[in-house]
Amino acid sequence: MRIALRNLLSTPAAVLNRAGLELHVGVSSEDPMVGRNASEAVDAYLSVYEPGGQFRERLHLGRLAANRRQLWPISEMVRTYGFTDDHLVVVHRVPAALVDRFGTIDEPVQLDDRLDYHLCRAYVQYSYPSQDGAHGGVIYEIPPRYNEGPKPSTVLTFSPKVVLSGVVDTSIVLLNCSSDPKFATTARFAFGLYSLTGESLHTGVCTVPPFGVRAIEVGNLLPPALRLDSRATAPTYLNLFGVCDNASLIVLMLSLSPALGAVSVEHTHAPQGYLMPFDVRDKFRLKNEAMAAWRDILARVGKPAGKPAGKAVAS
Repeated sequence: MRIALRNLLSTPAAVLNRAGLELHVGVSSEDPMVGRNASEAVDAYLSVYEPGGQFRERLHLGRLAANRRQLWPISEMVRTYGFTDDHLVVVHRVPAALVDRFGTIDEPVQLDDRLDYHLCRAYVQYSYPSQDGAHGGVIYEIPPRYNEGPKPSTVLTFSPKVVLSGVVDTSIVLLNCSSDPKFATTARFAFGLYSLTGESLHTGVCTVPPFGVRAIEVGNLLPPALRLDSRATAPTYLNLFGVCDNASLIVLMLSLSPALGAVSVEHTHAPQGYLMPFDVRDKFRLKNEAMAAWRDILARVGKPAGKPAGKAVAS
């Protein structure tokens, strides 16, 4: 395969300055798939993007010896750029032997097709600066070719982890990025929020620029009366359904409690993973049918009184 080394193992993450959160990212030089790749030294890099999505700089974080782990304080490291809005960073890991062999991580090189680093994921952690409350974390990575090619990637997702109460709010965090530095697609994420009884509470659209980040604060989307109810002592739980048909997005759910200094982080779920077709060739057909159905639902369902249908939501 021919690939830029920086794309072998990479994890995009959002620096959420507007929420006042600290971002840490942890990596290891080990392969969690026992027997696949022996532990080896890796070089770690950090790609920094401006809030508008422009690439700013790539930093060399250091070289990890074999059988080592490292947690980097990313927010602290990028604070010198002076960004006050949310923005994207990408943590890359490259086997040190390949760096020494080719001398570049940006230009495509020819590698053995058998090289496989799938599931070599990074740990993305959010916390408040006080460090007194719970820290929320999640583990993920993107494939070596992400949001590349002539056919657009897509997202169909759901989450039951929207929580609102007197001390907790939820943010839906969207990351739009690619392994191709020329990626120029503005993602269009249509979504709906539903009560546990199935009532539609809000529908909207959030656009995310290439190499950009958006955080949707759920508590600010609901009608005033419902917002008052949802912030009572007992928490209210909502369901999220979302569709993006022109790009693949990383979608995270952050339950935030500034009063407690606590953060919880969850993945959304990929519904197509639950379809389990008898014939694997049906998987994408079933996903496309489900996406078409949800696009129709989200287009037809009106917002609560006082909210015009189709109003864009962005933050």
